[in-house]
Amino acid sequence: MQTGRVTVAALAFSLTLAGTRPALAHGFGPTYDIPIPLWLYLYGAAAAVVLAFLPLALFSRKERDAPYR
Repeated sequence: MQTGRVTVAALAFSLTLAGTRPALAHGFGPTYDIPIPLWLYLYGAAAAVVLAFLPLALFSRKERDAPYR
């Protein structure tokens, strides 16, 4: 019966969110133009993502853990 409670809770939460009004918060305030070209900004962002995941890819374990007994 735990699955039924979770389903009812998810449905109640969804119906609660369906009745809310949108928060119009993204269109206010001054605009900001970056002082570098867009292509340089995008390459820098991509490099940051690659460099952040590079240690994870290099140092992650390749073998599985021993089974739990």
